Amino acid sequence: FGSSVRWIFFRPRVLQRSTALGAFNPEGRLLMAPADDYGAVSKTQWRRGLTALKKGPAPFGIRQAVGLAVIPWVVFLGSCLLFATVYHVLPVIPISFFAIGLGALVFQGIRGWSSKNTWLTSVSALSIMALCISSVLGLVVNEMYIGPYLHYDRSPDFTNVLASDSAAGMADAGKLVFADDVALDSVRALGYKEDGTVYCVVPIIDTETSGPSVAPNVNQVQFWAVGTNCCGARGAFNCDDTFNVKARSGLVLPDSMFHDSRAKFLLAVKQAEAAFNIISAKEPLFVRWLLNPEQAQANMRIAGACTVLIACVVYLVLSIIVASTLQLSMKPRY
Repeated sequence: FGSSVRWIFFRPRVLQRSTALGAFNPEGRLLMAPADDYGAVSKTQWRRGLTALKKGPAPFGIRQAVGLAVIPWVVFLGSCLLFATVYHVLPVIPISFFAIGLGALVFQGIRGWSSKNTWLTSVSALSIMALCISSVLGLVVNEMYIGPYLHYDRSPDFTNVLASDSAAGMADAGKLVFADDVALDSVRALGYKEDGTVYCVVPIIDTETSGPSVAPNVNQVQFWAVGTNCCGARGAFNCDDTFNVKARSGLVLPDSMFHDSRAKFLLAVKQAEAAFNIISAKEPLFVRWLLNPEQAQANMRIAGACTVLIACVVYLVLSIIVASTLQLSMKPRY
């Protein structure tokens, strides 16, 4: 009797719908033998109870269904936040969280499977799936948004930069603000196409050397404005804030984060050198030509936060749907 009371008040819902079947806990174990109207247990009623037990485990209770929806979502939220925000600074923390969490969930899943605990097995499997999906999503958000944002936040800024200044002396730059007499030499813009993507480059030079007549005398090009799929094959560059005459700034593309893109831009620079008879520095700086680089940096943080927020909301909805479906599918069959 004491065991039955504990299951009724301190455990999720116990199946007690018919005196002909008895009471079963969520693991499918018989708690109370079926009884007739006079309290006696007949052989027929006992057989019916055993038959119901063999048909499958008892349904999930309300608290079990809530746990089935919330626990995987909490795992998803924690893993996604760690990989999106901390991985760029201290990768050992999210990696350790993933390894320890995966090991613990696998252990709980095996434990639930061996004890035929359907709820524990289900929540472990859903949590493992949430952990894997959120880790990949967090890495993508870190690579695209949060990582570059943190890089620019920690990198030095240079102002009043001339096109003739050495790019090597600003290799660690995050943001550049050029002098007023610096402009894009759009006449010598070039687009290099590979794998369906057009890699666009245009020299950044001083205005007094921007005319075609002085092209052979232009010094080495230290800075190039770049973009993708925003230019023609020759002489047309429409990337970022090119059309704004007040634009004089740029975000430097770090080699560590855009290594593959940098290789493609270097190929485009080689083509531009041959096509327009100009010379580029051996290690030039590639920048996005912008009016307000601070706002562009802030947009990275906003985009990363919105991506994580939307993903967490969508996953919570899906988790609730899955938990409800599993609860309905576990209804008793008489």
